[in-house]
Amino acid sequence: MRKIEPGRGRAQLFRKGNELQIVVPPERSFLMFIFFGFFAFVGMFVGDGVVSNFSFPDSASELFSKNLFALAFVTFWWFLVLKIFGSLLLKKELVKLDNTYLVHKKAILGVGLSRAFMVSQIKKLRAEIPPPADDGEGGKTAPSPGKRNILFDYGHTTQVIATNLDAAEADYILEEMCKQARSLGVPK
Repeated sequence: MRKIEPGRGRAQLFRKGNELQIVVPPERSFLMFIFFGFFAFVGMFVGDGVVSNFSFPDSASELFSKNLFALAFVTFWWFLVLKIFGSLLLKKELVKLDNTYLVHKKAILGVGLSRAFMVSQIKKLRAEIPPPADDGEGGKTAPSPGKRNILFDYGHTTQVIATNLDAAEADYILEEMCKQARSLGVPK
């Protein structure tokens, strides 16, 4: 019989003084790496083929007619590859919570915009099943089983601060957040 150890989850929680820090790394899968690798590989060959046909123009009008499209195509392709690479593989969600503010930041390599929320204005902190995603053909795809998003109401809007967490992990994070800032109440 094989012994099964309890899972740790993706999120990492740290306590620094009077602050709870939560880091949620991106969810990675083998199929995502295969898809991204194929996408980058095709882009490398298409881009190489386009650039190898690049020639230095004899006049400015020749630059715009022949090479501008090729350069624009290669630039757009590599921008798309880097955007996908950054968002799928390097993006992290950072949450800092003290008794006064909850700060949420989605960052790629540490760069991103932070949003600060007053803890006293946060209502209905909860973990919910993610809504179905658009499948691109007018239909909806079912969310991953057992996955939860952590969200709360802030004024007349609903804010999402951690996505695609395992249900038990989301419940644990909610408990720790409520211990840190007692005004958040008891998670539902």
